Amino acid sequence: MEQISRKAIEDYRDDQEELKAWRIAERRRQEEAFLQRVRGEAAELGRQLEPTPKWMQAIAQLRRRVIQTLAEGGSKEETTISASISLSDMPWRWRRKWSRLADGCGLYQEPVNTP
Repeated sequence: MEQISRKAIEDYRDDQEELKAWRIAERRRQEEAFLQRVRGEAAELGRQLEPTPKWMQAIAQLRRRVIQTLAEGGSKEETTISASISLSDMPWRWRRKWSRLADGCGLYQEPVNTP
């Protein structure tokens, strides 16, 4: 009977140690999952906080003005909307596409340098 008791006590201790190890591993897994989620959210916020280039802002503003003009009934009469879009901070691929678009529409005008 004594041997059974000692065996039962040893099994109980082993079970307790195993349970403790499992709890530690589970806590670490949860902490790692939490840190991973926080890293992901921080990276997403960083992407959202990146400044929008001026050329993208100018195109968005032009788009808003065109939509506003069309909503006000500007399509019935001839309306001119002009915008100045700086190509200096635009990536070269976009600059090339924009230049082709502007040249094809006859919109592109060389900037005039005034002293």
